[in-house]
Amino acid sequence: MNNITTSKIIENLKQLRKNFNLTQADLAKKLNLSFQQISNLENGRRNLTLEQTLLLNQKFGVSVDWILGISSIPQNTNTEAVSKALLIRINDIYEQTHKWKPSAPDKPEAKQEILDLCEAYNEINKNKASELNKILEIQKAVELW
Repeated sequence: MNNITTSKIIENLKQLRKNFNLTQADLAKKLNLSFQQISNLENGRRNLTLEQTLLLNQKFGVSVDWILGISSIPQNTNTEAVSKALLIRINDIYEQTHKWKPSAPDKPEAKQEILDLCEAYNEINKNKASELNKILEIQKAVELW
């Protein structure tokens, strides 16, 4: 595995864990792994096994292609789980940024992360217009920052 792919896998693993508001210990428990194994994976000291990749796919509804960095959208047949995780993460970041500075946070990385997550959510749910209202409201507010 080359370094670009390895770094993308690490990035996606961390993002998945954060999207579901899990600590490394929480993720370890869900995957029947030790905390140290998760830490080693996230720090690039170990590579994901096929079994671990499939567990992430099954338990969190993300595609193997996304886990491996082949696809930029974590879409899978279980889009409800992915949508829920994205929504939780979007709302968490949005709420935190309003605590910093309601009109224009000094955190440009938070703004970009929200916009990226909104885009992913919109892509996954493009056929569910009624569910997009809250996301579109947040997206518009963030774009004004």
